[in-house]
Amino acid sequence: MRLKTRETQQDSTATYNFRMVLIYGKENCPYTQRARQDYADRAVEFQYVDIKKNRADMERMLELSGGLRRVPVIVDDSGKVTIGFGGT
Repeated sequence: MRLKTRETQQDSTATYNFRMVLIYGKENCPYTQRARQDYADRAVEFQYVDIKKNRADMERMLELSGGLRRVPVIVDDSGKVTIGFGGT
């Protein structure tokens, strides 16, 4: 699901950002935390999915990562899957 985000411009014309990123990770993972902070700092809309809270989310993450148990797994708005963040 994509969310509309209102951005302000100097001429106060509303524009919409249809970028939505999914970040699968674990709360205690420093790389997951760093990825979430990076996307927030860049004002990129994302949805965080804590794989420890729901078995189905873990299974979906494993499908996306080809069975690798490394987090974060980041899926961008085009469907591109990236495993790890910041050197992982």
